[in-house]
Amino acid sequence: MDILKTTEKLMSMDENTWFVDRMVWIYQDVKDLNPTYQSWLRTEKQQSHFRKRPDSKTSN
Repeated sequence: MDILKTTEKLMSMDENTWFVDRMVWIYQDVKDLNPTYQSWLRTEKQQSHFRKRPDSKTSN
Protein backbone atom coordinates (compact mmCIF):
# COMPACT_ATOMS: atom_id res chain seq x y z
CA MET A 1 0.00 0.00 0.00
CA ASP A 2 2.82 2.41 0.88
CA ILE A 3 4.63 1.71 -2.37
CA LEU A 4 1.51 2.45 -4.37
CA LYS A 5 0.97 5.82 -2.66
CA THR A 6 4.62 6.74 -3.08
CA THR A 7 4.53 5.83 -6.76
CA GLU A 8 1.40 7.92 -7.29
CA LYS A 9 3.02 10.92 -5.59
CA LEU A 10 6.17 10.59 -7.67
CA MET A 11 4.17 10.34 -10.88
CA SER A 12 2.18 13.42 -9.93
CA MET A 13 5.37 15.36 -9.21
CA ASP A 14 6.81 14.30 -12.55
CA GLU A 15 3.69 15.46 -14.38
CA ASN A 16 3.82 18.85 -12.64
CA THR A 17 7.49 19.25 -13.48
CA TRP A 18 6.81 18.47 -17.12
CA PHE A 19 4.03 21.06 -17.22
CA VAL A 20 6.20 23.83 -15.75
CA ASP A 21 9.06 22.96 -18.08
CA ARG A 22 6.76 23.06 -21.09
CA MET A 23 5.36 26.44 -20.06
CA VAL A 24 8.89 27.84 -19.88
CA TRP A 25 9.59 26.56 -23.40
CA ILE A 26 6.42 28.17 -24.73
CA TYR A 27 7.24 31.47 -23.02
CA GLN A 28 10.75 31.48 -24.47
CA ASP A 29 9.28 30.94 -27.92
CA VAL A 30 6.75 33.80 -27.74
CA LYS A 31 8.38 36.42 -25.50
CA ASP A 32 9.89 38.27 -28.45
CA LEU A 33 6.69 38.12 -30.49
CA ASN A 34 4.29 39.69 -28.03
CA PRO A 35 4.85 43.00 -26.17
CA THR A 36 2.81 41.81 -23.20
CA TYR A 37 5.06 38.82 -22.65
CA GLN A 38 8.13 40.98 -23.23
CA SER A 39 6.98 43.32 -20.45
CA TRP A 40 7.13 40.46 -17.95
CA LEU A 41 10.92 40.42 -18.16
CA ARG A 42 12.77 42.35 -15.49
CA THR A 43 14.88 45.25 -16.57
CA GLU A 44 18.43 45.75 -15.32
CA LYS A 45 17.17 48.46 -12.95
CA GLN A 46 14.61 46.08 -11.43
CA GLN A 47 17.20 43.34 -11.05
CA SER A 48 19.65 45.64 -9.28
CA HIS A 49 16.88 46.62 -6.85
CA PHE A 50 16.52 42.99 -5.80
CA ARG A 51 20.26 42.56 -5.34
CA LYS A 52 20.57 45.39 -2.83
CA ARG A 53 20.39 44.34 0.77
CA PRO A 54 20.29 46.65 3.75
CA ASP A 55 23.34 46.61 5.93
CA SER A 56 22.43 44.36 8.85
CA LYS A 57 25.14 45.85 11.07
CA THR A 58 23.67 49.34 11.23
CA SER A 59 21.14 50.03 13.95
CA ASN A 60 18.10 52.29 13.63
